[in-house]
Amino acid sequence: MRLDRLLAITMILINRKKVPAKELAEMFEVSPRTIYRDIEAINQAGIPIVSYPGANGGIGIVESYRLDKNVWTPDELASITVALRSISSSYQDAQSDLALEKIKTLIRDDEMESFESRTAHLFIDYSPWSNDPEHKQMITLLQEAARSSRVITFAYRSAEGTVTERKAEPHTLVFKGQK
Repeated sequence: MRLDRLLAITMILINRKKVPAKELAEMFEVSPRTIYRDIEAINQAGIPIVSYPGANGGIGIVESYRLDKNVWTPDELASITVALRSISSSYQDAQSDLALEKIKTLIRDDEMESFESRTAHLFIDYSPWSNDPEHKQMITLLQEAARSSRVITFAYRSAEGTVTERKAEPHTLVFKGQK
């Protein structure tokens, strides 16, 4: 759907300084010509687009442009808040705490009570029942290792009970619920 693609392209351009049209075309499985039409539509919608020519060129948003905080609806901000609060049950992340504080600044005072009630109805907790602080610290260390591409060493127990020392470079942490 074109509207979805336009929004996705806008978000990509907000998050990255410049992106080649060919890369966007491959990403959305459309032709570069379609991407250029989409870029023109985004520009007409009031988002200032700039084109960087040359081998390392691409398409970007003018650096001085900032998103208006009204882009996020209160329900979307509530969903983000629920997700960030839920993450904090598994590991400590100062960035999540800062993001939560920033989100609160986007909510008008007269909407704060309603916002708080929308964010209090759901909390996803993947932490173990024992509430072991060492578990939370281990998850935090694994997250830091993944972010900085550091190798970790750990004891591995096979199905037969043999314990060996293993080394790994964590890439992505996946939290799964248990049945």
